[in-house]
Amino acid sequence: MKLKYKANYTPAEKAQITSIGPVDSGCDVEIPNNITKIKDYNFSSCPNLEKVELPDSIKLIGERAFEDCETLKELILPKFIKTINFGAFRACFNLKEVNIPDSLTTLDDEAFSICASLEKIKLSNNLTCIGHDIFYKCTALKEVNIPSSIIDMYYNAFFGCKSLESIEIPESVKFIDSRLFIDCENLKEITIRAKCEIPKNITWDCPKLKKIYVTQESYDLSPGFVSKYENKIEIIKPKTLDELLDEGKSFREINKIINNQENIIF
Repeated sequence: MKLKYKANYTPAEKAQITSIGPVDSGCDVEIPNNITKIKDYNFSSCPNLEKVELPDSIKLIGERAFEDCETLKELILPKFIKTINFGAFRACFNLKEVNIPDSLTTLDDEAFSICASLEKIKLSNNLTCIGHDIFYKCTALKEVNIPSSIIDMYYNAFFGCKSLESIEIPESVKFIDSRLFIDCENLKEITIRAKCEIPKNITWDCPKLKKIYVTQESYDLSPGFVSKYENKIEIIKPKTLDELLDEGKSFREINKIINNQENIIF
């Protein structure tokens, strides 16, 4: 069932409405264009909801607003959305793809946790935090971009993301939690472009992880991490131009490496 628009409000009534409160399990409700907020638990556990297309007037989606909407398959977020609160789409088991507009600045903890069919998500380029358990047990998740605006990445964000094979942590990141990747059984490669310390006690728990690419700064800041894992995982730090030349690399080969955006220290 689609989230329906029904003409059951008069113009005068619509003018007085700025938010939608909880609805019954039928989930047939009009959302007028002047609505700015979906309240906490608003559509939680609606049993037949298949598609949600929210008007662009909405700036905030409340806590657990669509939690346990097990039949929800398609989500179209408002163009000017600012905030998605805790667990807003938790346990939407049939949701497969999400595109979050760049207007979003706050994506709270557990927002998409236990979305077991979620394969792809595009995050806002204005987010600063990957909250805890945000993709907890998103077992089908294969593709997620970490925007260059992200500063902090918290625990269990990718817990149980069993389909994730590679991920890149951007240069903007200042904090990586020691429990960021747990039970990611098919994760093979991590690229850390950040220039921050990698925790010594980090728990990867990724049996297929073979390579971690790091910046020179992270390598130098993380002696505990390096000594703990260097004999278990290939930790690859950038090479200087002189090192590449010593290896016999031609300038054409070096130029190709640069064009492929690999880290080079001059």
